[in-house]
Amino acid sequence: MLTVLIYIFYLLNVIQILGIEMTSNLALIGSIGIGVGLGLEGSLSDLAGGTQILVSRIFPKEDYISSCGVESVVQRITFLYTVLFTLDNKQIVIPNGKLSGDVVTNYGFNSKRRVDLIFSTSYDTNIEKVKELITNILKNHSLVIQERDIFVRLGKDNSSSLDFIVRV
Repeated sequence: MLTVLIYIFYLLNVIQILGIEMTSNLALIGSIGIGVGLGLEGSLSDLAGGTQILVSRIFPKEDYISSCGVESVVQRITFLYTVLFTLDNKQIVIPNGKLSGDVVTNYGFNSKRRVDLIFSTSYDTNIEKVKELITNILKNHSLVIQERDIFVRLGKDNSSSLDFIVRV
């Protein structure tokens, strides 16, 4: 690159020695360079974002993420964009400049996650019986981590039901 710059500087000196006015030509070359730079601004931002995502490995392929208003599975990460597939099999392409500048929630980062559930029952149901029944089902379920607390509480009285909050 240094060699090219030396050749350009040498060529400009020869043109000036020949008596050709270079001020207006340099201004034209500078404005063309600015125009090209502004035109490539988005692509350069995407390239920098892609490099950041690939180097930092924020999320690998096949992780379930939420970002830019989309929740989907990462299918492919390139330098310019990231391809995601939604659960209903739609393809979403997000430019890496936007993705790297937004908050990313990676649901696949930890293998163990809490699940929040709401169960509704009628008003004439025995509250303690519902709590006992839900707790017994969760204690016998193979995917529930038994070392963690099982949370079952009456959440609120709706106009037509009792809502129980369950966290496992």
